Amino acid sequence: VIVGRIPAVFMRGGTSKALIFKEQDLPASHEERDEIFLAAMGVPDPNGRNLDGMGGGLSSLNKVCIVGPPSRGDADVDYTFVQLTPDSAEVDYSGNCGNMSSAIGPFALEEGLVPAPSGDEAAVRIHNTNTQRIIVSRFPIEGGVLAVDGDFELDGVAGIAAPIRLEFLEPGGAKTGALLPTGNAVDMVEGVEAMVVAGTAEAEMAGGTRKRMLGNQLDPQEIVDTMVSLCTAPEVPFETFKPDDILERYGFGARR
Repeated sequence: VIVGRIPAVFMRGGTSKALIFKEQDLPASHEERDEIFLAAMGVPDPNGRNLDGMGGGLSSLNKVCIVGPPSRGDADVDYTFVQLTPDSAEVDYSGNCGNMSSAIGPFALEEGLVPAPSGDEAAVRIHNTNTQRIIVSRFPIEGGVLAVDGDFELDGVAGIAAPIRLEFLEPGGAKTGALLPTGNAVDMVEGVEAMVVAGTAEAEMAGGTRKRMLGNQLDPQEIVDTMVSLCTAPEVPFETFKPDDILERYGFGARR
């Protein structure tokens, strides 16, 4: 067996972590890339722990990013997001990850894919190839790289650090073709008034009645059941999230 070595950076973005590869270091074949990603993350793992790889047993910790030269004139780099799951061999290129988008600007700067700015703030224009949308990443720099110290605090992440600000240009309808894909400002979903909004990655539902959605009025299991029911309801004319993704996104952990 010949073991190849491919450079990669293990990096946190928001409340997610991912392996980030340069485009130039990967084979052109998608099939070969998928094999590399699965092996690197240690998936699929029937135990769901990914101990034989960099994955962490959750979908938020089984992510890969590819960064390379821009394919369009209004961007500084191209960025492709890849989602893996702990216990299956599925390799999903269908959407973006807002969390990991925050890591792409600093990665591009530190890896020499974009020149260091002369001032104290960097602005990197990122073309997300999954959604064909532009994201502008702004962050403070020190010594030509991302500044470490700051007072920004992010829920779910311990400590404080310098902020990274993202501007999603024209984000609506990247996958559905419309910001309000049902054509309505408000829909009735499972008997609950909801606004179905399609952003750059996928569609989410915002709203609902206070009786059904407020955590101080429901026990945790009822909140989980409500979120899964709403986001997978037949009234919603497209896929939003898989049930386990919904639970992880809202801090309940995947179901076992």
